[in-house]
Amino acid sequence: MSRYLSEALGADEIKFNQAIMALEGQSGHYSQDIRLTSHLYQKLSQKIAQLNLDPRDTTTEELYYALNHKLAEDDRLLVKKIREIAAQEVNAEGNITDGLQSLILKLNLAKPCFALKASVLKKQLKALPPKKVMKVLNYRSASSMIRSEPVALIILAINYYESEAYIRHFYSFYKTLTAASFESRPLSFMAPKAKKWPSILKNIEQQTGLLLLSSYELATIIILPIKNKPKSGYLSALIANLLNETSIIYSASSFLKLHQVSKDFGAKLLELTEHEPQMKTALLDQPVTWEVAQDILKNTDHELFAPHLSSEDLQPENVFSKLGDILENLKFWSDSQILGLVESTETTSFNLLDVAGNVMNKRPFENRSLKHFKRALSSELAKLYLMPEQIVEELSAGSTKNDQSLAEYKTEAVY
Repeated sequence: MSRYLSEALGADEIKFNQAIMALEGQSGHYSQDIRLTSHLYQKLSQKIAQLNLDPRDTTTEELYYALNHKLAEDDRLLVKKIREIAAQEVNAEGNITDGLQSLILKLNLAKPCFALKASVLKKQLKALPPKKVMKVLNYRSASSMIRSEPVALIILAINYYESEAYIRHFYSFYKTLTAASFESRPLSFMAPKAKKWPSILKNIEQQTGLLLLSSYELATIIILPIKNKPKSGYLSALIANLLNETSIIYSASSFLKLHQVSKDFGAKLLELTEHEPQMKTALLDQPVTWEVAQDILKNTDHELFAPHLSSEDLQPENVFSKLGDILENLKFWSDSQILGLVESTETTSFNLLDVAGNVMNKRPFENRSLKHFKRALSSELAKLYLMPEQIVEELSAGSTKNDQSLAEYKTEAVY
């Protein structure tokens, strides 16, 4: 069994090995942990050498500060590039936010998604006016606010200004919605500059410490205000989070499409307001994300999921591969999500989300982040032990008799 994996994940070695043995017995996939560990060691050696360190005797602490140094330098180049884009394409001032919006357009991330219609939300807003939000935005009537302000921003403000009781009441109507309330439209990226919004968004940023906010059901990412002289690591962290949330929205879109004829569609939609789509499996004792399931299903016959999902819907897009399109230096981070150097009980993460957060927040080695690395590595393990047939079986088992289930899709596709 692989001691490396248990230590990397911070798991008890004996319990971890027992869990791996159980997974191997159920799936018939033996020694996958050993193969994964071998692959990770090889990649780790390559990455450490790229930092001009010796893979044989570099400590986790030495690596931590070397990664931070590289990220800080990459971030400096990223800021410079974004300013240049803004100066060339938007304004002579080289405004960071303008440059970032131009960069996002160049990356071609706004692909069509299955998203809730704005008209549906406008109707709910008229029926249940958010009075605290109206007061903050200085509107006397809900109708005027709805006509003048983007719905996605109103919903965002509701989540942070209205009472918990109002929020629960407002979102309860999601349970009644069907696929007829959805449409196909491009993923939207917003960085509001209209007079009323920057101060509101700044307040939300100060409350949460977040760099951006996502609405999975609206296929929208809202970028919170950026200082024109951002601190070191900020833009890299923002780009990493933006790509990560983009990937989740793509996944949420296909998840909703797949379940659009399910009786519990509204319940699944409501769950998306709190977390990314997940599914339970008989093989694992915890849910896996739909993004992981997509990756497992990508080479299956898409006719199994017709007419609601196309072959494109089942292809998870590796958005982190676009890092090299942004800046040549960022290629280093594009395939590093599951890499971490383990030394006894200490681990240092290569995951860009972790490293950029460490630099931006000036974390010392003792307080370093491992969260995103552990999540990515756990997902990779799930992919090794789950088979496409098991995912299809779980999806079929979750369908009710009155749904057009995957089992029916399979029958139609074969016969």
